[in-house]
Amino acid sequence: MFRRECTRRELAETLRELDAWLAPLDAPRRYRARLLVEELLVNLFGHADFGGEEAKVRLRIERRRDGLSIRLEDRGHPFDPRDDAPAPNLQPTLADRPPGGLGLHLLRTYARSIDYRREGRWNVLELTL
Repeated sequence: MFRRECTRRELAETLRELDAWLAPLDAPRRYRARLLVEELLVNLFGHADFGGEEAKVRLRIERRRDGLSIRLEDRGHPFDPRDDAPAPNLQPTLADRPPGGLGLHLLRTYARSIDYRREGRWNVLELTL
C-alpha cells in the first residue's frame, strides 16, 4: 500500500515516491495511475479553496486483484468530479488547443469507478482503475 500526506511543497517528492511504488506494475496501469494522481494533486493545489488552511491531501493507493484503488482526501470546499461538466472539444490539434481542461475527461476515461462523498470537513474521492 502507498500512503502519503502531501502539501504543495511536497508534490515533487510525493510523485517520485509514487513512481517507485508503481514501478512493478505493467506500463499501461503505471501510466494511468501516475497521470490521474498527478492531475488530481496539481488541480487540487492549483484550484481548490482550502479556506485559509494549508492545502494538504491524504493519498492512499492499494493494489487489488481487480486493479488499483486510489483514495484521495482533502479539506477543500466540496467538489464532486462526477457532476456534469461539458465534454472537452477534442477536435483541435494539441498545437491549437489551450492548455488544460482535460482533467475530468481523463478521470472519467481511465477510472473504472468513481465515488465521492463528504465526511465532515473532508472530500473523499475513491477511484478504481
